[in-house]
Amino acid sequence: MPLLREGRLRLLAVANPSRSPVVPEAPTAAEAGFPALEMEGAHGLFGWRGMPEEARAELARQAAEALAEPAAAERLRAAGMEPRAATTPAAFAAELAKTRAHWAALARDFGAKPPD
Repeated sequence: MPLLREGRLRLLAVANPSRSPVVPEAPTAAEAGFPALEMEGAHGLFGWRGMPEEARAELARQAAEALAEPAAAERLRAAGMEPRAATTPAAFAAELAKTRAHWAALARDFGAKPPD
């Protein structure tokens, strides 16, 4: 984002399914003529395998609470990210599984053999 703000970088499009609120003037890849190019990053918190559900739910609650703080959300936006909390740990896990399946299929299309 700093390079973009300084005019040293030109943003052609965002790969998100919708325009970014951080750079609303940038078209989506679909709008720029590349409808198959869609990728949305996901950051999250992870615990250990077998983590108690109560601890997982508490971590999710605290993360959502932190993202609701205007100062925290603004710092993320300044870095080019749009803060959003998954509704539940299960929803985040489903989002990650969908992303993994998408990239694994694409890798296979190009001849790579990702692990199952």
